[in-house]
Amino acid sequence: MFEERKQKKLDKAIELLEDEAKVLNNEFTGIDNWIKNNPDTDPNLYQMMESVYKFGKLSSTYEYYYDKYQIKEKPSKSEFIDEDGNKHKVGDLGFIGPMTSGIAEAMRQDRLYNNPKNVYLTKAKESLEKMKELRYSHDLFANEAAKELYDTVYNDAINGYFDMESEKANELKKEVLRKLGGVINYIHQVQTKENPSYLYDNKEEFETLQRNFKEYLSLSKNKQFKSTIAQGIVAINNNYLYNPEIDLSNQNKGPIK
Repeated sequence: MFEERKQKKLDKAIELLEDEAKVLNNEFTGIDNWIKNNPDTDPNLYQMMESVYKFGKLSSTYEYYYDKYQIKEKPSKSEFIDEDGNKHKVGDLGFIGPMTSGIAEAMRQDRLYNNPKNVYLTKAKESLEKMKELRYSHDLFANEAAKELYDTVYNDAINGYFDMESEKANELKKEVLRKLGGVINYIHQVQTKENPSYLYDNKEEFETLQRNFKEYLSLSKNKQFKSTIAQGIVAINNNYLYNPEIDLSNQNKGPIK
């Protein structure tokens, strides 16, 4: 009886989350269709980071409820490849040795995306993957700062690894990630298309970004993405007009790194 009640609570939670996933999938599909119809446009990393954040928050909420109610789903037989290049079936529990990160992520993804109840979460993941596929060949992602930011957050989002934060911490994390992406994107565009010596000069925007980052760290328990965000801020600062270490007599720094 107790297990039945847990199952009903889980089913209800997933049903509500599926409504959110359906809306999110429609949003991602709309973005993907726009990109397909405008293939010569540049990526909008602000928007891409917002999309990744929304998905990560949602996928992690699914994971939260699976952990909370601890309902064991029937394992699938989907394949994955471990860190040594060996094939396994996720439903095969006979492998020997420590649980590597690759195996753990494969099993987690299996629970999220090979579950027949999670139809729209899976569709939203596929739409997010399509967004990445459509944009990832752009030279923006040859940019170390942009690639590190996007890949780190994207991978945690796909695996449902976003930390559960307070509402304020969540909003600050989202704002910092998308603004960081937007600024890196803007500097890259100007330096590669207009002026390789360009130095970012929006002092108010940059100071607000750093202030929001500090406030996020003060509110967050685990400080997720701290290192990645800090690296992005350093990359901006290295191309910032008001950085006291910038030699204005020799501005030809090349694209943001």
